[in-house]
Amino acid sequence: MAKRSRYISIRRKCSLETSAKVHYVFLPAPFRPISPQKGAELVGILQYSFAFIILFGTKLNRKGPGSYFSEVSMDIIAAFQLPFLQKALLAGLALGLILPFLGVFVTLRKMSFFGEGIAHASLTGVALGVLTGMDPFLSAVGVGVLVGIMIYLLERKTLIAPDALIGVLFATALAIGLILLSLHRGYQPELISFLFGNILTINSYDLIVITIFSALIFIVLIVFRRQLTMLALDKESAWLSGIRTEAFDFFFYIILSVTIVLGIKLLGIILVSALLVIPPSTAKLLAPSLHGMIVGSMCAGILAVVAGLAVSYLLDLPTGAVIVLCAAVFFFGSLALRVLKKSS
Repeated sequence: MAKRSRYISIRRKCSLETSAKVHYVFLPAPFRPISPQKGAELVGILQYSFAFIILFGTKLNRKGPGSYFSEVSMDIIAAFQLPFLQKALLAGLALGLILPFLGVFVTLRKMSFFGEGIAHASLTGVALGVLTGMDPFLSAVGVGVLVGIMIYLLERKTLIAPDALIGVLFATALAIGLILLSLHRGYQPELISFLFGNILTINSYDLIVITIFSALIFIVLIVFRRQLTMLALDKESAWLSGIRTEAFDFFFYIILSVTIVLGIKLLGIILVSALLVIPPSTAKLLAPSLHGMIVGSMCAGILAVVAGLAVSYLLDLPTGAVIVLCAAVFFFGSLALRVLKKSS
């Protein structure tokens, strides 16, 4: 009875829209299932994609689609037998899960610029690692978390808009990083790797670190998804329901900072925020519920990573850029499907 009266009091204190959001989160099942209509749409996408592949293969090889695509398939299978590509695939799958998963809450909270800020600020950590002989990856994680905490504190202590704060901090940290790097003479392979990403150079140590951090972050997101969902939908309602909003906000900023720096190994400082934003945006176009958006964004992220690795190997192109382009293709394909549905 106490829980029911508490729920009623929340609804009375909130507006009609806010009450609907709270009621949505308090459903016995955490999220609504995907509707049959959306399932039919996804099946349709797969059917048209398969038909396009067959026609495209026939055009490229007059002997028929079978021989051409069996050749390509054998090349891809042979490529993934290589140890460095296996490590790249495992690291890509781990990051392809947590970056889009976390990106769902980032897009709902309109924090997409946060990813750019942390990624660029982490260059200072890379510079510190290069100058001191530390692992640049770990020093970048430390600086990224520090900048995330500073953004969190300054948002609450000043009247400056969050996007302006992020712009000031990431520009300052980026300038400091460039000055520190100028003190190190000679060729700097770490800088190139962190700027543009190079998933194919991931070693066993990097793979272990990425896998452990990704597993921990994934478990945390699963356990606290209800609290994070309420914070993303309406912070006041979350506070009224007994959630410690300040603590969860602080916690969210830290895990977001760590995840972004982990993704730098995959896509680089310049492109890392793409996998945080594009897959959730793709899933939002097709998914009828938050559960569908989470599952769809993770599927889009994994598909982009696998497709990007395969295409970049076959065509000898930069892996990070191809992964982002694959994610963009999925997004614009979903957008076209959404527009055609509305116009019909």
